[in-house]
Amino acid sequence: PVVIVDGDQDDPRAFSEAQFETRVQALFEMIEQKRN
Repeated sequence: PVVIVDGDQDDPRAFSEAQFETRVQALFEMIEQKRN
């Protein structure tokens, strides 16, 4: 599994914390499915 987090080091407005959390949660779900 892979997660891609988009962001801009010069402009923090380009980062969405909600989108980040959703992607990380999906990553953990994929990892958990692979374990089972």
